[in-house]
Amino acid sequence: MAGTRILVVEDEQDIIELIAFNLEREGFQVVKVRSGEEALAAVKTDPPDLIVLDVMLPGMNGLDVCRALRRTRATSRHSSEYEEHAFSVPPPMHPIASTLVVTSTAPHGEVPSI
Repeated sequence: MAGTRILVVEDEQDIIELIAFNLEREGFQVVKVRSGEEALAAVKTDPPDLIVLDVMLPGMNGLDVCRALRRTRATSRHSSEYEEHAFSVPPPMHPIASTLVVTSTAPHGEVPSI
């Protein structure tokens, strides 16, 4: 876990802080951004090991971000092994859990454990 960088993309301040707090408590390095555009810039600058991405972002939504990531050079080294996991959590689970897409930029079989 040490050195595993996770990019958290969430537009709501309370949610991003909660997610980051819990990931940091578990020893992950967390980078926080609040928009799809910021996420793409962060990935281009320094690709993370894992992305926690809100699907319902204003402007460029999470699915558009995933599509753009597949086309970028920063993640192209893993393009054939790119992992995307959309969580669909049935009630009564918390609704926040159903809006996250977790995307790994690590090679297939080397997805960081959480």
